[in-house]
Amino acid sequence: MNNNTILIERYLQNEMTAVERTAFEQQLATDKNLQEEMRIQQQLHQAAMNAGIKTEFGKAISRKIWKGKLIKWGLIVGVAAAAIALYTFKDSIFPHAKSGEGVIERSKNSEFFSVNAAADTIIETKDGVVFAIPAHAFNTASNTVQLEIKTALNAYDIIQNGLSTISNGNLLQTGGMFYINGIADGKAVSLAKDISVSVPAAGELNPNMQLFDGVEDSNGVINWVNPKPIDNGLRTYDITSLDFYPPRYIPTLKGLGKDYKNKQYTDSLYYSFSGYPHGRRFVMNEYNENIPVERSIKENGAMYANYKEDGDQQNQQDQQATDSADMTSHESPYQIDPAKIGAIWDRKFNNTILATKEFEERLRYMHTLCTDEFLRVYFENLNKPLYYSDSICVAAFRNMESMNGAMKTKFMEFYKRRDGGVMIASGMQQELSAYFEKKYTAYKEAAAKTWANYQHALDSLQNIANVKRYQQSVKDFIRENQNFTEELQINLANAYRQLGINYNDTPRIPAANYYNVTISTTGWKNLDFYVTVATENRESMAYKDPGTGKTATLTYNEVNIKIDNVKQYDRVLVYLIPDSLSSFERIPQNGDSFKRPLNSLFKYDGIVLAYKGTQAYFVKQEDLQPKEYVLNLSPVSDEALRAALSNYTVNKQNDFNTEFAYRLFEQKEVERNVKLQQDIAFREKIAASIFNCFDAEQAILNSGDSEISADAGDFLDSVGTGTVPIPQK
Repeated sequence: MNNNTILIERYLQNEMTAVERTAFEQQLATDKNLQEEMRIQQQLHQAAMNAGIKTEFGKAISRKIWKGKLIKWGLIVGVAAAAIALYTFKDSIFPHAKSGEGVIERSKNSEFFSVNAAADTIIETKDGVVFAIPAHAFNTASNTVQLEIKTALNAYDIIQNGLSTISNGNLLQTGGMFYINGIADGKAVSLAKDISVSVPAAGELNPNMQLFDGVEDSNGVINWVNPKPIDNGLRTYDITSLDFYPPRYIPTLKGLGKDYKNKQYTDSLYYSFSGYPHGRRFVMNEYNENIPVERSIKENGAMYANYKEDGDQQNQQDQQATDSADMTSHESPYQIDPAKIGAIWDRKFNNTILATKEFEERLRYMHTLCTDEFLRVYFENLNKPLYYSDSICVAAFRNMESMNGAMKTKFMEFYKRRDGGVMIASGMQQELSAYFEKKYTAYKEAAAKTWANYQHALDSLQNIANVKRYQQSVKDFIRENQNFTEELQINLANAYRQLGINYNDTPRIPAANYYNVTISTTGWKNLDFYVTVATENRESMAYKDPGTGKTATLTYNEVNIKIDNVKQYDRVLVYLIPDSLSSFERIPQNGDSFKRPLNSLFKYDGIVLAYKGTQAYFVKQEDLQPKEYVLNLSPVSDEALRAALSNYTVNKQNDFNTEFAYRLFEQKEVERNVKLQQDIAFREKIAASIFNCFDAEQAILNSGDSEISADAGDFLDSVGTGTVPIPQK
C-alpha cells in the first residue's frame, strides 16, 4: 500500500489533524493520480456502507435457531428442493388490488407492520421469519407502507391456512411458506428493490431446497410451480472479527505464555513471517507425474463446468464458463503468505464472501495445504457463490489418491453444502483485486524491510563486538607484556643482587633477533635464562653461581580464591593488583577456583568482579597471602566501584576503568546472544504453527520453557520490535 492509499484511508476515516487535512485537500486539488485513487477508495467505502443493512439483518437472525444462512428473494419468492419445498405465494405476495384498491386481509394469522419506506428496516415475525427491507424498496412516493405478513412453517399452520403442498399433482414436503402484502395510500405496491428473507429451518439445511412460486386458481387452490435453485446466501460479519490465522498459531502463542488475546501483537507477529520459505506441494496426475498443485489447479480448474456427480441435477444446471477463474499467475512456492492474509483481513472486504464464517472455515483448512493457489481461486471469484470455487478446487484433484484424495474429499464436502455468495456491486471484483494487490505488496514489503533492517542491525552489532574484542585483545597483550617485562626486570635485579653482581638496570628481555656467539666461561650470562623461565612459569627458582658459589632464589607461592555461591553468577572475574607493577593481572578460572602463584617480592591486593545480568557484584581483599580465601560478593554501583579503586595509581585506575567497561560490554553481548537464541527458538516454534503442511511436527503448545522468556519481537534492546509495522488504516 503506497502512501497515497494510507493518506486517503485516513482522510475518509476522518483520522487526520486539521493541518494534515488541509495539506491533503490542497494536494488533491491538483494531483490527478491522487484524485483517481480517491475515487476508487470512495467506491470501496460505499460498498462497505451498503453492507450496513446486512449487518443489522444478521443481528436479528443470530437470535434465532437458524444457523445464520440467508435466503434472498425478490418480489416473488419461494424455495423448494427435489422433494422438499419452501414456498411463497406468487399472486398474493403483492396481490393486484381489484379496481385499484389496496386490500389487506385481516385474519387471526396475520401480523401487521408499518414501515418507513425511506429507511432500511428489519422486520421479524413472531415465529422468527426475518425480512430485511432496504430503503426505497417499494414503488411508491409515500413515506409509509403498511405490511401484512403471514407465515406457515409447520404442518399445523399449513392446514390452518388451508394451504396445499402440491406441485402439478406431485406431493411435496414443505420447508415453510410465507405471505406478504404491501399497501401505500390505499393501493397495493410492488417492489422496486429485492428484499432479503430469512426463514428458520427445523433442522439441518437441505442443500437441494428450491424456490417455488405459488399460483392460486379460481377455486383458491395453490399450485407450486417454477422451481428455481436456491443459493444459500451467506451472512457477512465484520471481517476483522473472523479468525484467519492458521489453526495452530493462537494455541501455540497461548502455550508459550504470550499475549495471544492482543490482536495488534498477534497480527504483527504473524505478518512478520511473510516470505518465510517452505517447500511446494506436489501431487500425482493421471500420468503418474509429480506436478505442483498450482499447475493442477490451472489445468483442471476449467473442468468445473463439466464436473458433476451421478444424479446431481443441480450440477448440470450450474454449468457455466470459468473465464473469470484465471489461473495463469505465477506459481507460489510457499504456503499461504501471511502478507496475503493481512491484505484481505480488511473491512474493505466486509461485503464479500471473504467476510463469512463459511470462508473462514475453508481458509483455516487451506492453511494446512502447501500452496496458496486455492486461496486465489476464492479471491478471484468474489462475485460468485462459494460452491463455484469449491468445485474448481475439487476438479483440481479429480485423478488423485491418498493425501490428494483427502484434499479432494474435503473440498467435495464444502461443495456439497452449496454455500452461496454475497452480492457485490458490478466492477467491485476488479477494484477489490487492485486494492488487494496494493495492500499485499505493502505488507510483504513491510515484512521484508523489517527483516532487512533487523539483519543489518545484527550485522552491525556483531561487527562492533568483533572490533571491540580485537581492540581489547591488543590491550590485554600490551598490558600482560608490560607486566611481564616489569616483573622480569625486578626478578633479575633481585637475583643479581643476591649473587653480589652489579646489575645494569636495563632489563634483559628476550629479543626478537639474537646474535649467536660462542662462550668459554660461565657466570651471570646463564642467570638471565633461569630467571626468565621462572618468571614465565611463575615458579620458584634457586640458582647457584658456579664461580662465586652464591645462590640466587625466586619464590612463588599459590593463592587460591574461591567465591561463595559462584554458580549463581553469569560471569566472575578475579584480579591481582601487585604494588610494584604498573597494571593489574587477571587470574584465569580453574573449575570453581581462581589460582595464581604470587611473587614473594610483591604485595598484592585482590579484586573480584562478577555479573548477574548487567548487575555488578564486587569484593576487595587487601594484602593477599599465599593461601585459600572464600569471598562473598555484594552488589555494587559504578560509582562505588570507582571509589574502591581510588587509592591506586592513576594508571591502574584507568586500566581498571577500561577493563570494567569492556567486561560490561561483553556481559551485554552474552545477554544479547542468549536472547537472540531464545528469539530464534521462539520463531521456529511459531513458524511450525504457521507452516505445518507435509505433516510437520506438532507445534509445542504447552512448552513452559523458561528459555522462551522474551517477548517475540524483542530481539534486541537497540533493534526495533522485530514485528511488522501494520500499514495504517
